[in-house]
Amino acid sequence: MPAEQVEVVADFVEPCSYCGAACTGTVLVSYRDGGRRVAFETDRGSLSEPLRELVGEAIQRGEYDALPDFVREWNEARGWAKFASDGAAVAVVDLLRAVDALDQRRPATDVRGDEVLAGLRAFVAQAGSEVWVAER
Repeated sequence: MPAEQVEVVADFVEPCSYCGAACTGTVLVSYRDGGRRVAFETDRGSLSEPLRELVGEAIQRGEYDALPDFVREWNEARGWAKFASDGAAVAVVDLLRAVDALDQRRPATDVRGDEVLAGLRAFVAQAGSEVWVAER
């Protein structure tokens, strides 16, 4: 994805309580809407911990290969999750499968996780068939 102006329309970044910045980085999900690129952004930690737990459970059950490509790419640090990646195309249907998998295992008391996943689901539902995902 070439460098261009990105308009964050769904900001779920939770700054670090110690330094006040998103010091662990962010995850940016974007798509083109006419002549602009719109984006959902959250702090990396809001997705990495739930993804780590999802992967761990899938490995224990012997179901790793059944995980959405998005999740396996994150775990294997390839595709969109490559260090210093400009991002990669991700199929909307695959990303929604990942959101559903994360949501199914989220504790009911996890209000922050609920907000982030609901926001991501709503954002991605407006995209076409493909979004770009990048860690920044």
